[in-house]
Amino acid sequence: FQLGLYEQGQVLQQDALAATGGRTSTATAILQRQLAETLAERGELDRAGTLAAQATDFLTESGGDPAERVRAWGVRSAIAQKQGKALLAQQYAVRAVRLADEFALPKDLRADAISLQMRAEYSLGNLQTSEALGREALNIHREVFGDEDLRVAADRQNLANALHFLHRYDEALDQARMSFAIRERVLDSQHPDLSRALLTVGMTLADMKHFSEAEQVQRRAVALAQASLGDNPITVYALHNLGAVLEALNRIDEAEPVFAEAVRIATKEFGPDHASTLDVACYLAGIHFQQGRFKLAETELRDLLARGQNMPVQNRALHLFSLGEIRRQQGDWKEAVALQRDALKQAMGMDTQLSPELAQSRYGLGLALADAGDRERAEEELRGSIVAFEALPHEVRTDTYAATARLALGKLLVEKGSATSRREEGLRWLSQAGELREHLFGPRDSRTVEVRALIEGSRAQSR
Repeated sequence: FQLGLYEQGQVLQQDALAATGGRTSTATAILQRQLAETLAERGELDRAGTLAAQATDFLTESGGDPAERVRAWGVRSAIAQKQGKALLAQQYAVRAVRLADEFALPKDLRADAISLQMRAEYSLGNLQTSEALGREALNIHREVFGDEDLRVAADRQNLANALHFLHRYDEALDQARMSFAIRERVLDSQHPDLSRALLTVGMTLADMKHFSEAEQVQRRAVALAQASLGDNPITVYALHNLGAVLEALNRIDEAEPVFAEAVRIATKEFGPDHASTLDVACYLAGIHFQQGRFKLAETELRDLLARGQNMPVQNRALHLFSLGEIRRQQGDWKEAVALQRDALKQAMGMDTQLSPELAQSRYGLGLALADAGDRERAEEELRGSIVAFEALPHEVRTDTYAATARLALGKLLVEKGSATSRREEGLRWLSQAGELREHLFGPRDSRTVEVRALIEGSRAQSR
């Protein structure tokens, strides 16, 4: 197990458990807990959960060794976390922490339980609490084991995730890199935990717009995941992240097979209607749209919307926006307007009114209204989109669409026949779009060149 040889470890653990002859005892419960850990790493979560529950039930009812009870509740928490049951994961972890306190167990056991609670709080969106727990677990593990320990590496990675979603990217990157460095020194070169650590590094670099470096890291994460895990949820996430980086670099044709492979594995590992499968399938549909394969992208998105009735509202808003853009590109402005209004309605129903989905939906509606000939309302929506993007915290702005919204408004204002003042305002919006794209993609990127050419053409018409 410690070497990441989960398949071989599972065989040995199953043989050991079978040798007990089905007798209930503390030793049997320990074997059940250990096998549950291995099965969870291999993605067999239902069976893992059953074994972990049997172990905790026996140890609790028999008043077994408190340390083993803490470990068993910890495994149940980890499995619930993998199953997406964050509230259960939190409850199990809190129970483990309380047991450790009640019996004054060694510091490291308490820190293990705190680390699990930290991950659950993170999944529940309690990021400040998550950070505090992560630092507490890290400090205890460093005190007990020193800096070159896998528990310290795990704490640093967990802390990096919390800091990432608090938009403290420099701190997150430092923690993620330290976590990977420890694992690289301690583990075998093909250990799956190296892939997990690289995912965090690459994700943080991408959100810092360091796309070229992020690509190198994500390619290594994919290679490690494929070599050590094969078809596995971690491989899905690695492929998804690599595809997103390639898309950001405008290398759409390279991104397409990466997302397609992620969809294949996600469908196999999660099932066709799982949220993770639907999410990566949406990205693939978006790639097909950017490739001009509108019919295929439309079919995929309509299928996603039909299958994902219970998908998160932000995902539904994104799918509706994408489908609306496809219909607009195909000249069906009437359905495009209806779809973008639906996307806006979904976005306005989110818990927060300051969301990228809201800004994006207003942008999509503005484009559709412009194609429908309703220039006045189109301008209103595009201006509202820009305001909505500006209201977002800088770190979570979808800068690509913030640039594109300015481009769309600028093009609307510089149309032939517009008053001089409107054309001048339009040129200012176009200049801002060009500056944003140059910052994001560089001066030679085709998206930046497109805006510069449009500015020059508009200025030539004004002369």
